[in-house]
Amino acid sequence: MSRGKSEKVSEVSAALDRQLEKMGAANPLFRDLRNKYMKMHRLADKQWSDIVKAGVKSEDGKENPSVRGYCNTCNQMVSMLQKLGIKADKCISEDEEEL
Repeated sequence: MSRGKSEKVSEVSAALDRQLEKMGAANPLFRDLRNKYMKMHRLADKQWSDIVKAGVKSEDGKENPSVRGYCNTCNQMVSMLQKLGIKADKCISEDEEEL
């Protein structure tokens, strides 16, 4: 059973909130960065949907601008996570202090 997009976005946002709280960084500055990250997350979803719908290239061979946009957005999202201090190898799980 697949989850809806809004449920997925809510889960990602909640997971970021939990990480910020556990890191002691649940303040307005970091929450603002989290909000910007979530906007980028929604943008990446829209770009990916356009790529799936329209393809990587049009019939005349031109690249779909969403391809470049998607790559740039994903790179910015990784950068944003780094600025928030969140790395996969440093994430604090729900059950453990650190993974």
